[in-house]
Amino acid sequence: MTKKLIIALVAVSIFYWYFQSHDGTEQSPGPEQSEQVSSGKTDQERISPKEVQENTSEKRAEETPASIVLNEVNELRKQKNLPLLSLDPALTQAAQKRAVELGTLFSHTRPNGTTCFTVLDEMNISYRSVAENVAQGQRSPQEVVQGWRNSQGHYRNMMGTDFRKIGIGYDARTRSWVQLFKD
Repeated sequence: MTKKLIIALVAVSIFYWYFQSHDGTEQSPGPEQSEQVSSGKTDQERISPKEVQENTSEKRAEETPASIVLNEVNELRKQKNLPLLSLDPALTQAAQKRAVELGTLFSHTRPNGTTCFTVLDEMNISYRSVAENVAQGQRSPQEVVQGWRNSQGHYRNMMGTDFRKIGIGYDARTRSWVQLFKD
């Protein structure tokens, strides 16, 4: 098993723990926003290594909001014969930070007044091409992906031919969703 796969599964496990341990409040489905930049600056349950190996052989790992969003996006990409996106742990950490920030300010501008992509600089994530999709209020991964699919800007980001990696964040308290894409 590759080191990257183990890191990705650990990141998904952390995301699962976070999602399970934070209760969301009732909100109706809400707005979505998307932004893209090219040529930029750049437990509740723990899984043992043996279980990781078993889950990745022929069984599917337990589904989390992040894995469901990833699968839904990759299904859309597969229909267009585009390369599938891989879940990037560092990008997922950045997306999670942005999801929490959306509870303070629902915008591509961060609460500190900087652009959404400064989170990548803070985490030393380099990129040539990057995009962000945000949404708030959707009750399920399927609902948020459907909303993004029905929006031209969000759909363009999800189908971006420059992108190979994705980070997915979700804050259950505010039902805030974030996708970060990079080359």
